[in-house]
Amino acid sequence: MLDAKALDTIRALRRPGAPDPLLKVLRMYLDSSPKLVATIKQAAAGQDSEAMRKAAHALKSASANVGALKLAQLCKEVELAAKAGPLPGDPASVDAITREYERVQEAIHQHTAEASVG
Repeated sequence: MLDAKALDTIRALRRPGAPDPLLKVLRMYLDSSPKLVATIKQAAAGQDSEAMRKAAHALKSASANVGALKLAQLCKEVELAAKAGPLPGDPASVDAITREYERVQEAIHQHTAEASVG
């Protein structure tokens, strides 16, 4: 679900005696990403291409940073479609983002729970 290489890159930033930067990054992602997903849904419902493009771009970047590569790819596709012009009437791409985001959230929650225990 989460790309191990991306997580290892963040982990490598850890300094002796300092808190785990990976946990901080994952928690920040969980704090900020729900609003982006909600904005994508609202923009789709309101046919707001620009709001959708901006939110998809932000979620794409944040997701790539935490190793959620499939979600980042889905966001890239939505971002490009929104940039190209009027939004399509088919909500399948927004549904795909929502489903994948739920999987990413679950994977992050599992990862942070394991890291907190270990």
